[in-house]
Amino acid sequence: MKKTIKLMVVVMVCSLIQMNVVMAASQLKSGLKASNVIGKEVKNPTGKELGQIEEIVLAQDGTVGYAVLSFGGFLGLGDKYFAVPWNVLRLNDTKNHLVLAVNEEKLQNAPGFDKTDWPDISDSEWIQVVHDFYGVPRKGQEHQSIKGLQKHAHFTAKQGYLVGGEGKTGNSVRYDGSRIWVGPSYAVVDVDPEDNKGMLMGIVRTQDHTYTILMTDFQGKTEFMDGGIATDLELHGTTGQGAPLFPKVETYVAGWGKATVFKDDNVLYKQYPAHFMLTEGLRDETTHQVHFVEPEKLKVLMTASKEGSEEGNTSREAVQSIKQQVKQAHEYVNPDTMQLHIVAHSQEKDAENLPPYKEFIHFMFDQVSLEDTGKEPHQSNQRKTTQR
Repeated sequence: MKKTIKLMVVVMVCSLIQMNVVMAASQLKSGLKASNVIGKEVKNPTGKELGQIEEIVLAQDGTVGYAVLSFGGFLGLGDKYFAVPWNVLRLNDTKNHLVLAVNEEKLQNAPGFDKTDWPDISDSEWIQVVHDFYGVPRKGQEHQSIKGLQKHAHFTAKQGYLVGGEGKTGNSVRYDGSRIWVGPSYAVVDVDPEDNKGMLMGIVRTQDHTYTILMTDFQGKTEFMDGGIATDLELHGTTGQGAPLFPKVETYVAGWGKATVFKDDNVLYKQYPAHFMLTEGLRDETTHQVHFVEPEKLKVLMTASKEGSEEGNTSREAVQSIKQQVKQAHEYVNPDTMQLHIVAHSQEKDAENLPPYKEFIHFMFDQVSLEDTGKEPHQSNQRKTTQR
């Protein structure tokens, strides 16, 4: 028990350190205008000047993809420009320059191009070379290595937020993208699907408070939960695996059990039923909206499904119509992105809420980084799902 507590403390400290980096990155992305970024100095972590930002380049989805850097006379690289993935850079604590944590020896081999002869920055091969050099996955490729999940899965996430506040608003799914509490954030998941053991922690700093979900107890009550941690399955929608709170979604790894939720240093919810899942993209990263059924229709469907009969004046035809809408919503799931969901809820239910619990806190993270633990591949469970 003491070892477990020490491990949790170490992980939390490490996560908080990384969260400081995320906070700096968050300031970079939301606190600076493009005109203020261009011309800004770039230094290494020790403060040595490397060069400056010449241009910023948008990706095809409209987000910032790259910063184009000139390194001046540094290491004899002054005659070229260099494209650096946007998420490799961070803003320093005093916000007066950007930091590029790449050593000098490696920079000498950085992929560059002539200042007067730019490459086709939409070329897939060129994009792959740049991302491989800096060791970051391309957007849309982050999830490819999760297939055939390893025995010991470790991944981290950032760009997180609370959906529906701290869990007492009556609506913690917010398909319309309202009441989304965004802030500096970090999550770490370290689980063993074979032994159903591991640890999850999500942190979001928002509304002048730090919210933390800590989950170390994994247990599954139904077959598809596979003892507490399951891999390669489909959840929600019309699968019958999980409530129809979201469209049917490909899920790479998921866990069920108990979690404690903290608000700053105080326990907000203790040992609540909890669930996490790493899935295809369900929620739009910009608007935070989910293309899905209206909440009131969904409540009708969930009530009718629970009772196994018609509810009030709702006809069987109306229920079937709602089910069809739930099924069709799967078409809007984005297989080229990946998101981490973490939820915890009270035992006490409230049919007026969505989900139908008195309290339901919901974290989401839009940027996931997978890590290879170097262990032997784990044979994924056979798919225990309905047909797609």
